[in-house]
Amino acid sequence: MLKVLIVDDDQLTLDCLKKFIHWENIGCELADMAQNGAVAYDLAIEKDVDVIISDIKMPVVDGVELCQKLREGNHNVQIIFLSAYSDFHTAQLAMRYHVTDYILKPLSLETISSLENLLLRIRNERMKRNDYLSLINSAEFMEYARVAMKEESLLFYTSFFEEIKCDNDVDFNTVRLVCARLLDMIYDFVYSGTNVSYFAKKQNAMEQLMSHKNKEAAIDYVCNIYKSVFQLSDNEAKARHDSIVTSVEGYIHENYQYNYFGVSNVAKQYFFSVTHLNRIFKAATGMTVSEYIANLRMTKAVELLLHTELPINKIAEKVGYSSDTYFIRLFRSKYKGSPSEYRRSHLNEYTKRS
Repeated sequence: MLKVLIVDDDQLTLDCLKKFIHWENIGCELADMAQNGAVAYDLAIEKDVDVIISDIKMPVVDGVELCQKLREGNHNVQIIFLSAYSDFHTAQLAMRYHVTDYILKPLSLETISSLENLLLRIRNERMKRNDYLSLINSAEFMEYARVAMKEESLLFYTSFFEEIKCDNDVDFNTVRLVCARLLDMIYDFVYSGTNVSYFAKKQNAMEQLMSHKNKEAAIDYVCNIYKSVFQLSDNEAKARHDSIVTSVEGYIHENYQYNYFGVSNVAKQYFFSVTHLNRIFKAATGMTVSEYIANLRMTKAVELLLHTELPINKIAEKVGYSSDTYFIRLFRSKYKGSPSEYRRSHLNEYTKRS
C-alpha cells in the first residue's frame, strides 16, 4: 500500500482529508499528519512515505521549502500541492520541483474525489514500475534481449516498447528507468569483448535519454540507438563477428564426434537462429555450419584412416556417424572413392616414397 503523509497548518483540513478519503479502497494508508514542513520532513524520512499531500502556505517551513529540501536530498517521494491560489506561480512551482499535481482549496467532495483519483493513479504507476523493473531485471527477459541482440532484430524491442506506449498506467519516470536499463544492456552487449572504448558513448546516450520530456520521445530514442549501434564500422562489425565465429569453431571441434550434434545444437548454444548463425559463419569461413561440421568430420576421418588401423565402422562412429553406410556414401562423394580405397591408395603411395 502507498504510505501517505498529509501536511497542513489547518487542523480542519487535516481532519477532513483523514476522514473523507477512502484510504483502503484506493490501496493507501495514512502514515501520519503534520502542521508544518519541518515536522513533515522528519516524518517523511522516518516513515519512508511514498506520497506527501502538502499545503503551500504554512508557518516555520512552507510546502515549497519542504519540497525543495526533499528534492535536494534526492528523496523519491511524490508530492501533491494544496493551494488556495489558482495562479501561474503555483503551476511554476509544481513544474520546478516535479510536483505530481496540485489541488485547489477549499476542499469539497469534488476535490476529495480528485485527490483519490490522483492517489489511485500514483499507486497504479508504482505497481507498474515494480512490475516493469522486475521484468527487465529477470533472467528470462535478459535472455530474450540477448537473443534479440544476437539476431540484430528489432521485433523484440518494438513490440516491448509498443506495449509500454499503450500502457496508460506506466509513468514517465518508469519509462526512463526501463530505457536506461536497456541502453546499458545494448552497449554492454555490442562492445564487451572488443577493444573499443564505449564508456563515453554510453554516458552520452544516457544524458541524451534524460533530456527527453515524454515517454514516447524516450522510447523512440532508445529504438533509434538500438538501430544505430548495430550499424558498426566495418572493423568493429568484423571483430565482433570474428569473435563469434572463433568461438563457434571451438565449440564444433569439442562436439563433432557426437552423432546427434548439428547446426541446431550450435544455434541453441549461442542463442542464434540457424539462418542468422549461418549468415555470420559463412561470411567468415565460406561455409555454412553444417558444411563446416561435415568437412571437419571428413578431415578427422582421413587422419584416422592414415594413422590408425581402426575398422571403417569404428572410424565412422568416432567422427560422429551412427551409420557406417551413410559415412561411406558421404566419404565417397567427397573423395571419389570409399574409405578403404582411400586408405589403401595413400598407404601404397607412402610405402613407395619410403
